[in-house]
Amino acid sequence: MKILIEKISSVVKYAFEPDCVITTTENEIITPEFVITDLNSTNVEFIEDVLIPEDWEGSKYCYVDGEFVLATVYLLATEKENMIKRIKQSANTELLKTDWYLLRHLETGKEVTDKVLAERQAIRAKSNELEAEVMSFGSLEEVLMFEVIY
Repeated sequence: MKILIEKISSVVKYAFEPDCVITTTENEIITPEFVITDLNSTNVEFIEDVLIPEDWEGSKYCYVDGEFVLATVYLLATEKENMIKRIKQSANTELLKTDWYLLRHLETGKEVTDKVLAERQAIRAKSNELEAEVMSFGSLEEVLMFEVIY
């Protein structure tokens, strides 16, 4: 079989017989039986000579590193990873606001106040708390609805 994968998500959208002639353009994908207008030559990839799972159906699986993975599992893991990156970026942005105290300490020896150190520790603790919360989510919807607030 040959499969058509959406590049951005790795979701397997369609599977075709090996001899099926498919035309891709910048606007659409043309098969002998139908035209796919929401996918095109820029956002899909074809993989040939693939043995698809017996229970395969469109969008049920992702194809990652040569293997089929349930789309719900893969997309949930990917979105958790992306959300944790956003949490870390937000924490870093907050920490940057007080970085100058640490630089001054390195350059001049002037002590950093306990208040500043406590604020920085609170940011790191909040980041760890938010990351743990995201990792506990069991659905994609929970991750997508989550807001990073410091």
